[in-house]
Amino acid sequence: MNGILGGSVFLSLNASRAKKIVKIEWAFHPTSGDPYLLGEFRDGKLDQSNFRSQYEQLMETGDVVALRIKNLAMVDETTLRIKNLTMEHGGIYEARTWFNAAQFQEHHFILTVYEPVPRPWIHHKVESRTPEGCTVSLQCQAPVKEEYSISWKRGDPPRVLVGGLDKYWLSDNGRNLHVSWHKSSSDSTFTCLVSNPVDRNCASFDLLKICASGEGGQQKYWGFLPLPICAVGACACLIMIWKKKRLGKEKDAASAMQAQEGSLAPFLRGTPPPKDGDDLLR
Repeated sequence: MNGILGGSVFLSLNASRAKKIVKIEWAFHPTSGDPYLLGEFRDGKLDQSNFRSQYEQLMETGDVVALRIKNLAMVDETTLRIKNLTMEHGGIYEARTWFNAAQFQEHHFILTVYEPVPRPWIHHKVESRTPEGCTVSLQCQAPVKEEYSISWKRGDPPRVLVGGLDKYWLSDNGRNLHVSWHKSSSDSTFTCLVSNPVDRNCASFDLLKICASGEGGQQKYWGFLPLPICAVGACACLIMIWKKKRLGKEKDAASAMQAQEGSLAPFLRGTPPPKDGDDLLR
């Protein structure tokens, strides 16, 4: 499961509806440090009676664990919401659903929190120029804080690279796009898309800026040019469509959200659980 910094995620249990749930215990296994109990949910509310005073003491000292627990709330009987995500929320979440004093079912969620993707920029290098067009290398660049996926599109609005009069090839794991562009081509705008599992951003470059003018001559260099207004609009449109589809998947869970929120104190747990998605029925 993936989340974006400052956003929210919903941990929904696939519990058996044929059995009545007595209680649900939630625990967290951070990427470093000891695991602890997040809280116990029963009779439609969170039970904090056993550790309220300890939690309040941690809050007064600004403890990271206590501040993290503050962002938890139950949406319904089997769904936990975590809001205002921080990088410290990343780890393994365990839910133990009790049906009676002896029978329970375990669920595990591996949560990874990513930062929003920064806006990339495009450097260009003129390789050659002829009366019919030019050959250019475009390099997509972004801050290297984490691993990003890089892809290229062309046109306005951006679409998949396809064949035609122009020839193009990629290098450096897709970071560099080499284009042999003809002036008679219908598309002169190329867009670099940078993404991670939860976000994406883009930048565009119009080859008319360098191929239809005398700029650069045969000189080889890397330089930065401002983006055309229409290209910026194309990027914004592409990102808006992608985010709209992604947010639509969370609409049902978000609409069921209740106002009830609770804060729970840390509690030492056992050994780390199995991999994400494994359910154990005991």
